[in-house]
Amino acid sequence: MKVVVVGSDANAWAAALKLRRAGHEVVIVTGSTSGGVSSLLPGTPLSPEVASEFELGVVLKIVGRVGVSSEQKSVQLKLRQISGEVSERDQERWPEFVKVMNNASEIWRGLFQGSAAGDVVGRWREFGRRQAMEVLRVPCQSLSELLDDWFEGDLLKATLAASALRGARQGPFSPGSAFLLLQRWARGEVFGRAKVDQEALRSLAQDIKVSEGEVESYKVSLGRVESLRTSDGLEVAADLFVSSDDPVSTLQGKVGPTRLEMDVAELVSHWDTRSTTAVARLEPSQRWGGAMVNFCDDLESLERAYDPTKYGRDSEKPFAEFDSESGLLYVQHLRAEEAAEKVKALCETHQLGEVAELMLPEDMAEKFGAHGGHLFGGERSLWQSYTLREQLRRPLSNLYLCGSGTGPGDHSGLSGLICAELINQPVPV
Repeated sequence: MKVVVVGSDANAWAAALKLRRAGHEVVIVTGSTSGGVSSLLPGTPLSPEVASEFELGVVLKIVGRVGVSSEQKSVQLKLRQISGEVSERDQERWPEFVKVMNNASEIWRGLFQGSAAGDVVGRWREFGRRQAMEVLRVPCQSLSELLDDWFEGDLLKATLAASALRGARQGPFSPGSAFLLLQRWARGEVFGRAKVDQEALRSLAQDIKVSEGEVESYKVSLGRVESLRTSDGLEVAADLFVSSDDPVSTLQGKVGPTRLEMDVAELVSHWDTRSTTAVARLEPSQRWGGAMVNFCDDLESLERAYDPTKYGRDSEKPFAEFDSESGLLYVQHLRAEEAAEKVKALCETHQLGEVAELMLPEDMAEKFGAHGGHLFGGERSLWQSYTLREQLRRPLSNLYLCGSGTGPGDHSGLSGLICAELINQPVPV
């Protein structure tokens, strides 16, 4: 069977490799920008399942996380301990908090990997009554509720909250926002960075044909995709099509809503891809030893930074996450109004140096074709997750979506692997 895979992130490469190993003829259409929006997320590690599937070894490098306030106070977070501007009580509470988050992460991964419900529930019961209830509470809470229950230090709470909010259009008081922290914790992104990235997958694809064209449209007839057309006029026909592009640009822009079933068209029309995350390129810094760094003060200031977003305005005092190894600065709740000046002021406060490039959401939408400029193909909120993302996996009989806009909502390659396994399942006789 001939399969065309569209995309250049880890999800596309994982799907292409898995399908090729199953014996399919695979062509991957990567587009002109290698990595797409995921090229702005160098800290995202491949999922353990992808690493195991393709024998890539350990993919996560533990680097820790640092929180820095506007007054230059700091906290250092590691899995086993915390230090800096933290109280003795918070240090004592930290190991128990880590245990709860690790257990909750195990359940979350099981749900998204398609583990049997009985297995997931059985594992949850093994945690014991108190731990099981704590795990159950995590995703339903706001970040402020979760962190206020556990800790008393403002900078510690703000650092954990800010680490969860990268790429999200939410504040720490938003209901269900603790789910954002759970997702990043489960992928190892709170304390780790990618040791192996999508280039490792690409290097395994020697027998997969690669096309650099940009997909402009899909030709659809009777609920099936017959072919796709690229920007250079090439028309490619296949039996199956798989895309890691976001669902809105794919289904509304390249397929067309009139070609979709009514329930899928309705879901896509309400899919939230509005972004207020700007990305600045700076020089890497060795000041924090390669750690991920959050510039923040307390939960209230994070919420105040988010408040203008509700009314379509920019934050006066945005907060940010800095990947000190790559030099990428993710500034939250910032779009256009005086953006350059606000980023410059933030960099001056924390002595980060000159901004080489600043990309606003509209710039990322134009450069990468990502609807709304969203880093993750849509908000990863609790109410835009699980079954809704699963519903987008197969919008047409022979068109599958495997990008971050489906489950679990990231560029780790897991969504691509799940999609390929779904395609490879034997058809019941």
